[in-house]
Amino acid sequence: MPTFFDFGCQPDFKLSVWVEVFIFRVKGFVAISVGVRAMSERVPSEEPLDSVHHIAISVPDIAAGVDWYCDTFRCTVSYQDETWAMLQFANLHLALVIPGEHPPHIGFATPQAADFGELRTHRDGSRSIYISDVAGNALELLDPDSVDAG
Repeated sequence: MPTFFDFGCQPDFKLSVWVEVFIFRVKGFVAISVGVRAMSERVPSEEPLDSVHHIAISVPDIAAGVDWYCDTFRCTVSYQDETWAMLQFANLHLALVIPGEHPPHIGFATPQAADFGELRTHRDGSRSIYISDVAGNALELLDPDSVDAG
């Protein structure tokens, strides 16, 4: 009969172990087979979810990129200079960046941004830090109080 064990690992993470024991007779001998399988699941937190604030993509010319996106889609320009622009869409922002000036990245608004190091204040007033995820992808963690909710 399967037995189910739960081991709490972190407040938002649960590790469960499934153990199966089979007893059977093979050529006059009793054999026991034990199967163990670890399963994990995220336990929903009571805290509000973090949000994806923006996606940043590289373009060779900011003005041409802004023109193309504004002519092609329904969006507005939140900020623009020679090295980057921020476009507002209904569900998130799209940042256009010059190669070498800012890395292509995904920006998350999270109250834990400062837990990753000192936040830098940018020209538009947002405060953030750049980090890499486990696979080396560039991420920007923004203080949600320094950016608009969109």
